Amino acid sequence: MEKWPSIKQEAGKTEHQEENGKDFGKWRIDEIISPTIKEKILTVKQIHGGNIGKAEQVVPGETEADGILITNESGIIAGISTADCAPVIILTENKAIALHVSRKTLVNGQMDNVLNYLEPKEIDYIYVGPHICEYHFSFLREEYMLRRFRLRFGRATHWHHGSIYLSLKVALQYFFNDWDIHPNKIYYDGRCTYEMLMLPSYRRRLDTGRAEEVKDFLTTVRRRGVT
Repeated sequence: MEKWPSIKQEAGKTEHQEENGKDFGKWRIDEIISPTIKEKILTVKQIHGGNIGKAEQVVPGETEADGILITNESGIIAGISTADCAPVIILTENKAIALHVSRKTLVNGQMDNVLNYLEPKEIDYIYVGPHICEYHFSFLREEYMLRRFRLRFGRATHWHHGSIYLSLKVALQYFFNDWDIHPNKIYYDGRCTYEMLMLPSYRRRLDTGRAEEVKDFLTTVRRRGVT
């Protein structure tokens, strides 16, 4: 697939809101930096768990979940907020699942729960958005959740100078391999949120002690034609 186009300013947006998007078959994925208007975007209360909510059952901003399922008939725009975690969008002919993927959601069975809503053979595209890369995602000690992560996703961890480093990309690949997803169906954005100052990064803010200029970053999915 072609490289994601550079972020551009669109007419009608405030100076703080920028959009960038790409079509995947009948679906449209957009990334919105510092959104000023969220009323049309369905979001959930993300808690780093394993739950995926069906759009028609979600109370906007209140339902505790880390994924949203929409259908091609719903006319809904689903959005996931991230600031180092990975926005992952799984697309089939008739369904889209928007996921907030973190080390904790992976341990808590979020990706396993995807199979409650679709069969791997149905998947047409998988989009993995910008997230913190393995060179900046480190911990000084291996607490309970980290140990669970390492035991399940061993190839996604490595030790360096006394710290343990994690790769969300490699951990996700465990599932894509198990589901037998052809590499041509997977689109990796490739940008690291820690390194890209235009994207919000929780880790960068902790390390630098500076307030983030970009306060919010949404990845949205909708059926093409839905506005």
